[in-house]
Amino acid sequence: MNENRKNEPWENELSQVLGPAPEPDFQQWQSKFLPVNQPVAIDVAPALHRQDKSKWTLLLKLVASVFFACGLIWWALGGFSGSHQAFAGEIPGVDTVNQITWNEVFFVRVTSQDGKRTWFRKDRHECAYQHPGKYRTTYFGEDGKPNSVTITDTKANRTLVLNLKDREAVLKVAEGRPDSRGPFAWVGDQLRGKIGGTVSIRGTHKFDNIDCTEVLWKRMSIGEAQVLHFYFDIANKKLTGINMTNPGEKTDLESTVGEIQNPAEEKWSSMTPIGVRTTDINLNSQLDKSMFSLDPPSGYKVENVAPPTVTEDELLEYLAAAADFNNGVFPDSFEQAFDSKKFNEASMKTRADRSSAENRLIDIRDKIMMREIYRSPVLKFLEDHAVANSSQYVGADVKVGETDKLIFWYKPKGSSKHRGFYGDLKIKDLAESDLPIKL
Repeated sequence: MNENRKNEPWENELSQVLGPAPEPDFQQWQSKFLPVNQPVAIDVAPALHRQDKSKWTLLLKLVASVFFACGLIWWALGGFSGSHQAFAGEIPGVDTVNQITWNEVFFVRVTSQDGKRTWFRKDRHECAYQHPGKYRTTYFGEDGKPNSVTITDTKANRTLVLNLKDREAVLKVAEGRPDSRGPFAWVGDQLRGKIGGTVSIRGTHKFDNIDCTEVLWKRMSIGEAQVLHFYFDIANKKLTGINMTNPGEKTDLESTVGEIQNPAEEKWSSMTPIGVRTTDINLNSQLDKSMFSLDPPSGYKVENVAPPTVTEDELLEYLAAAADFNNGVFPDSFEQAFDSKKFNEASMKTRADRSSAENRLIDIRDKIMMREIYRSPVLKFLEDHAVANSSQYVGADVKVGETDKLIFWYKPKGSSKHRGFYGDLKIKDLAESDLPIKL
């Protein structure tokens, strides 16, 4: 940009009326707007200039958009030809992921206000995923303490943003369209040539002091190479880490940071992303489903900017509570899940005088009604999340705990598979051929 151009008179007048532009807060913006695990096309990263005060928010979005979320790939034993056909089969951790955790560090080069010095900032994220389509990211500040959390349920199309410092919560429509197939499904797309680029084995390299095989994906864009480096433990073929760097940057991001020891300054002129490093990938994580709840924590000020809905987990809890209320047997009717007269009588009691089954059903009913959903939770769920005429309830007289009894299935919008609810309160993916009857 031209730093020396003269402002027009009308620009000075406008500036006096509007006052100074707000100072950019990269961390706050990142935690609120960064797409959750969203694969994007990498192009040359634009720098964020503080002088572009009227456009700084847009530029911050561009800065973030050059980063990939991190993923997982696997290669077959017995050699690699460089052909996309080598990845034609199912890739564990990419095509089928139940639970996984990983860490990310985003590296950004910052230039001083006078343009004479640079330094780096590193933003750390702790990430988790639980099938189907649930993401959680915890964002840490430069002081090493968590400052915000985002939770996204792709099936419900909702994101909960928690400001930990101010104890504020925002529930909104999911942004960034995170992949409902899993956090690393995009890696499979790359290796199979669906995104273009070339794949090659680069030999043995150290990653976090572990001997690894390096797999490289590369594509040319605007005359420069876009590169992703995947590192796999030689001993067990497990993915150890990923480095993604912007064109022209070194692969070793930590080394790049170590070359410049200038301290951070309060005022700066530009920010340029250089890459993201993924570590600590754990395929055996045991994650409690409460980690992915869209319910704001107690004591938080809540802003609801998304239309209310019912999630899959809430529908399952509703059916389980109705069965508990009905002496451990699932209801005859999906839409009328309990005896209304019996329920009304229970509602007139104090909480202490009710049975645990009565409190359980009243709690889930009240939780959904607090969102201003005054119709059947089942009908609301199907309207929001199921393909029309794809659902079927067959749970009449099935007892809670019967593992082999399918009680309900539906086909999620945008999915090729159905989802089946079972008597033991488990939910599974089902192919068309797995359904007992065709609708």
